[in-house]
Amino acid sequence: MNSQQHQYSQQHWHRREGAAVDGAVVIFDLDGVISDASLRQSFFTVDPPDWDSFFEAGALDPPLADGLALARLVSAPIVILSARPAAVRDSTVEWLVDNGVPFDLVIVHPPGDTRSSADFKSDEVDALLRLGFRVILAIDDDQRNIDMYRGKGIDALYVHSGYYELLDLP
Repeated sequence: MNSQQHQYSQQHWHRREGAAVDGAVVIFDLDGVISDASLRQSFFTVDPPDWDSFFEAGALDPPLADGLALARLVSAPIVILSARPAAVRDSTVEWLVDNGVPFDLVIVHPPGDTRSSADFKSDEVDALLRLGFRVILAIDDDQRNIDMYRGKGIDALYVHSGYYELLDLP
């Protein structure tokens, strides 16, 4: 099995059948960019935050009209790179299909991975690059991720979701 086949077989990657296997791609974050996670923000008001419930409730999110429209305008293959855990990968893919979100590849946190979103996404971008993908744009609502993308020389578009004002994150 070559490295490309191995990477796509990992639990936290889901490649849509017939999707591009290399070349130019656009990365979209999901929560706060395409998916409206505002109704789930209450899970952050408890101490400690209830991340499991937050991510499980993602299957009920309405799509964000602007993010969905932007995704539908993109002509390059789309990679959904989300900090959601692998436990909700299948429901995430189902949500994307049910809401008509175009995508070629979905990547979520691997099982047991508790790294920050920026660290996780940085490693996954590196894996994409090793596989021959060329990230031409990344769209995210977390400024730390935007900084990471730009630090790698990737053009990045910040979308203000308002979620991060609710969290006490470094």
